[in-house]
Amino acid sequence: MILILVAEAREGVDLQGSMRPETAKLSGVNWEREFALIIDMGEQRTGGYAVQVTGVNLGGGDEINVDLNITKPGPGSFVAQVVTHPYAVARIPRVGLRPGTITVTARNQAGAEVARHTVTL
Repeated sequence: MILILVAEAREGVDLQGSMRPETAKLSGVNWEREFALIIDMGEQRTGGYAVQVTGVNLGGGDEINVDLNITKPGPGSFVAQVVTHPYAVARIPRVGLRPGTITVTARNQAGAEVARHTVTL
C-alpha cells in the first residue's frame, strides 16, 4: 500500500506499475482548500481487489488518519485473470493542518495499520 499526498494542482498522478500503467484522476479537488491523498494498492495480478476510503480524521494538526475498506479475493475465489491497479483518492481539508511535518496513517477495516507516510508541507 502506497500513500501519496498531493498538495499542488494537478489533473492526475501516474502510478507505478510494470504491466499496466494507471493514472489516478484528481478531478473535483478544490486545490485552494484541499489536498489530495492517493491510496494505491499497486499492481495486482487478478481482479477482486479494491480500496475505499471510509473516513478521514485530522489529529492535532500534524497527522492525518485514514480509514479504509480493503477487499481482496479469498482463497479459491473465481476472479478475472487480468492485471488491475486499484486505488482511491481522498480529499483532505487544508484547514487544521499545520505547515511542517505531517504523518499520514492508513488503517484497514479491522483497525490495523496498513501504511504510513511522512511528508513536509
